[in-house]
Amino acid sequence: MKEEQYKHMVEAKKQESHDKVIYAIRTIKECVTNGEAISASYLARKTGLSRSFFYNNEEVKTFLLKALKSQRGQDFETSKRPILDKALKAKMTKLELENQKLKDINQELKQRINDLNKIITNFNLAEYERLNPYV
Repeated sequence: MKEEQYKHMVEAKKQESHDKVIYAIRTIKECVTNGEAISASYLARKTGLSRSFFYNNEEVKTFLLKALKSQRGQDFETSKRPILDKALKAKMTKLELENQKLKDINQELKQRINDLNKIITNFNLAEYERLNPYV
């Protein structure tokens, strides 16, 4: 009886292992078809299988290496790109606001310089008139 149970357990484990292989290969195919950049880490996250499964199972490893070879040289949209784009846009907006503030300050300073030049010009003219009674 125990031998029969053991055979049944072994058969169940073989079937489970076979199902994992089929699932892993199907997932790799889907990723390649969808144009997703694949790696053992990415596939492990996507399938719930361990990274070592993709390296240690010869059938899956062979299929994975073929898929990786077929993707060499391709440029993939990484999941971090939208995050980086959003960060860059936020920084650009902040810099544009800072630039506008500096332009406003610059304009105020130019106006102050003009006002001071007028005061100096008027002061010199008044001083000149005081010193030159014949003018």
